[in-house]
Formats: sequence, structure tokens, C-alpha cells
Amino acid sequence: MSENPDQQPTEPTDTPEPARAEEKTVDWEAEAKKWEKRSKDNYAKLKEAEPKLSEYQQIIDERKTVEERQAEEVTRWQTEAEQWRTAAVSNRITALASNDFADPSDAVAALAGQQFLDAGGQIDETAITAALSDVLERKPHWRRADPSSQQGPRPPAPNPNQGNTGAAASDPASLFGSIVRSQIGGG
Repeated sequence: MSENPDQQPTEPTDTPEPARAEEKTVDWEAEAKKWEKRSKDNYAKLKEAEPKLSEYQQIIDERKTVEERQAEEVTRWQTEAEQWRTAAVSNRITALASNDFADPSDAVAALAGQQFLDAGGQIDETAITAALSDVLERKPHWRRADPSSQQGPRPPAPNPNQGNTGAAASDPASLFGSIVRSQIGGG
């Protein structure tokens, strides 16, 4: 901001200027074509660069020592093994929870993050069973309902004979006539 004391500050106007009104109209079709062209150009540049990128990656791989390659391979194997262990524990939790839980996936979600592997990498089923019973104590509404213990009325079964007036459903005139006759007592 200039420090000229003779200048008066200008106040913003509430009326839009004609130039601003023109800025709001955008040719979306032209914009879309422009961005599509940019996308195609970038894709072509990427395709041109792929051989250079693969050559660069090959140079980097050749410069790695045997120890670095082995370390990367071990890291990859450890990651995969951890994924397999996690899946095995989740499957075992699901299997053990299927007897008592209405939805075994609730049990898996409740026990997520807990370790159920012993020092040898074996799944500890007794720990899982104890944890599942603890979850059911805290959340009894997750328990599977016993069908033999259900007391109360049996849910009604539909009866197709109820409500049949004898008139064909496809003939609205006779249906209307039977309703009118029943209301006026004409039988």
C-alpha cells in the first residue's frame, strides 16, 4: 500500500462490474477439450519416458549390493508372513465365534489388534476363547439367539384365503359393485 496521504481510500462497490459478469460465463466444452488435450499430451510423454525410467531402474538395481537385495527380499517376506498370520488369526476367531456370536465379524472387529500368537507362531485358541467370552460379557446383545429358548407367540403366517371377495381382481366394476352392495345391505 502506498503511503501517499493525498490519496483517499476507495470503497468497494456493491454493483458488479460488467467485466466480472463476463468472467462468470465459461465455455465448459472448450475447457474440457483443453484438459483432454493436456491429458493426452502427458500420457504420450509418459509413454516416451517409460524406456528411460526402466533403464534408470535397471541401473539402480545393478548398483545394489547383494546384502541390499537380500534385505529387501527379507522385508518383503516378513510383510507377507505378517499378512498371512493376521488372516489366519482372523479366520480362527471367526470359526470360534460362529458358535456363540450372531455375527462373527463383530468378534473379529472387537479383537482386532490383539496378539493371539505364541512365541512359536502358533495360534493360541485358549486366549481367543477367553477373549471371546469377555466380549460376550461386555456385549451380551452380540450373542446368538437360541431358537429353542424363544418364548412368545409365533409370528403370523399369511393366509391367501383371507379377504377374498369372490369377485375377480381384474374386474374393477364387479368389485366396486360388490362393495356397494355390502354397504347398502343388498347382499
